[in-house]
Amino acid sequence: HQLFNPQEYDAQQLHDTRWTLYHVGLRILQWFAPYVPHVTETIYGTLYQAKESAPSIHQSQFKNIQRAYNFAQQAQLME
Repeated sequence: HQLFNPQEYDAQQLHDTRWTLYHVGLRILQWFAPYVPHVTETIYGTLYQAKESAPSIHQSQFKNIQRAYNFAQQAQLME
């Protein structure tokens, strides 16, 4: 809904949604790359290659892309 009706949301919400979709999509491609290599390579080349340092999804490393986040305040709130 946010991507099709951006006028209803503030800039930070739109940025956060796009950021999340970008990174989740990249992780999914990395997971599926060994099983459907041609499809994932095409999607990676179209959507991610310009922004990522690896020339191929098969040369990308999950540990180099993944960032460690610490959400101590949110964890405390959930408790």
